[in-house]
Amino acid sequence: MCCRPIGKYLYLFLLISCFSLMTLGIMAQEERSYTVITDPGISKRCEELQSNRLEKLKLKRQIKALISRTDRLKKDTPPQKKTVLAKLSYLLSRLKYEQRFNLSKIEKAEEAIIRRGCPNANL
Repeated sequence: MCCRPIGKYLYLFLLISCFSLMTLGIMAQEERSYTVITDPGISKRCEELQSNRLEKLKLKRQIKALISRTDRLKKDTPPQKKTVLAKLSYLLSRLKYEQRFNLSKIEKAEEAIIRRGCPNANL
């Protein structure tokens, strides 16, 4: 019992700090061992929604390509061929309508994905 009072406090401080470091190490190991549990039904529905959105994006690219092709054909057609020009301009207007309609479908698909709260949703 010849320890000075400061020595007791220092010993107590070291003991507490070692205990807290060991506790933090155990907690860190426990955090690493956790895995995210997802409901298979939710992830299947999210995959379905995302694949539906990807199909709509593919259709968007196809419509855009058709619009550019029709526009080029309309420019290259001679002015004497009035019926061909009329059909091309009608086709161009229909394609632009389909493009606007498709964009609204894509927006609705994205909103559905967000509302569902799909994990790892890349929009």
